[in-house]
Amino acid sequence: MWADAIDKIEQLIAAKNQCLNHLREHHLTKQNQFTRIKLKAATRESTARNGKRLGREAIMAVTKQVGMRPMREETIAAAIDRYKVVRPRAFAYNPMRLNIGSIATSSFDDDVLVSPDYVVFECDEAKLLPGYLNHLRRTRHWASHFEAAGSGGVRIRIYYDDLGAFAFPLPPLAEQERVLAVLDAGVTEIETLESYLAALKKQKRGLMQKLLTGQWRVPVESKAVAA
Repeated sequence: MWADAIDKIEQLIAAKNQCLNHLREHHLTKQNQFTRIKLKAATRESTARNGKRLGREAIMAVTKQVGMRPMREETIAAAIDRYKVVRPRAFAYNPMRLNIGSIATSSFDDDVLVSPDYVVFECDEAKLLPGYLNHLRRTRHWASHFEAAGSGGVRIRIYYDDLGAFAFPLPPLAEQERVLAVLDAGVTEIETLESYLAALKKQKRGLMQKLLTGQWRVPVESKAVAA
């Protein structure tokens, strides 16, 4: 029963992700009626340094799987004054790993820090909503552009000027907001299913542990033996 339920939820999540990816491609890259612009025209690089303002607990790493997460202490330099400041809704990435998708936007309410080697940039929100760009970076159009930049197995550095050359159709803010409402609803639904799946797996592990340790026993019906 547990295995069947888990399998069905996993299949549903996969189907929902496929649907969300289709919606992203349709709404974000197929809008030929809108003017194509280069990303640099709607964003700006941020080079603000930490100085003595924020502590080591504010330092984040960026990964493809998780996004921004606290950086391991052993990888943090002794002096953090040159670490770059990432404001809420700003983006950060390692220039040597952008071609494999390691970029994230800050969902924190306060400023955080990233390595001084990272590139940090912000959207001009009068032109481009950060949430819209956060979905756009998950499209095939984005992936093919930056994967091509790192083809041949060579680790190259993609700095802000290189990133800014990425071209895409940019609709008005009202249309961006409409698209965001649709895509964010899809993300929320998937996150709810993933939470439910995690709860099912936790319950299954707990049940199996109790059965294996003998804390719980499955009752067995006794059958009368014919004389």
